[in-house]
This record gives sequence, structure tokens and C-alpha cells, in this order.
Amino acid sequence: MTDGLSIPEASARLDEIVRNARAGGGAVLLTDGDTPVAAIVSIDMWRELQQAQDEADIAVCVRSDADPSPRLTHDEFMAALDAEDAAAS
Repeated sequence: MTDGLSIPEASARLDEIVRNARAGGGAVLLTDGDTPVAAIVSIDMWRELQQAQDEADIAVCVRSDADPSPRLTHDEFMAALDAEDAAAS
């Protein structure tokens, strides 16, 4: 079940969606109008996604440690991320 469902549709079918996710079915996109806003996935898929994100974060840290460039403080880094998010909106 990978098709998008409106939030009210998903709410009415939540038991079915959760059973499908538990059985290893695909992600279900929740939509607001035509815009995907969230997804329901199995806990195994969520753990795989979390592991991939953790590994990507570690790889960034390893590359950063090997880079002799000047460093940003945490506050500077967070401000840069906020600026990127604002520019993407």
C-alpha cells in the first residue's frame, strides 16, 4: 500500500494500515490535499531509515574530522542550517 491517503481516509482505515505495516507492507503516504505530509511505515522500516541516517551523520563527522578547514561553533552551524531551511521554503 504505497498510494497516498488523505488524513481522514487513513484515520478511518488505521487498523488496516497498521496491520499492513506490521506485515511488512510498504509505506502509506498521508496527504493534505495533494501534498504528502507524513508516512506510516513498519517499525522495521523506521529502524532501517534511522540506521541509515545515523550512518550518514557519522560519515559527515568523519569527513569533518579529516578536514583542516576552520570550524564553526554549534550555534553558527545551527544558524547555517536554519538559513538553508529558510531558503528552501
